[in-house]
Amino acid sequence: MKFKFGTLLFFAVTFATIKNSLAWDGVDQNRNSPIEIGPGNLVREGLVIDFYDSSELHTGRVITMNEIGNGTELVVADFNENNEERTFIMRE
Repeated sequence: MKFKFGTLLFFAVTFATIKNSLAWDGVDQNRNSPIEIGPGNLVREGLVIDFYDSSELHTGRVITMNEIGNGTELVVADFNENNEERTFIMRE
């Protein structure tokens, strides 16, 4: 069965869009509270994101982002908590 380049590109873009439209779940390493980064957030070092901490909306800047084991470690300056640095372990 032959696939045209356009078909493969369509499937790749569709998969990436679906993956990026889902929430990203994790936990605050120190507080042991659930963290959710909702759709529409581009999570990269230096960028500002919105996230939910136990269903409460927070805003913060991503300081570092590192792949670990089966997830990603994010260090975020939480604007709602006087720029307190928080470490999130996000599941893949």
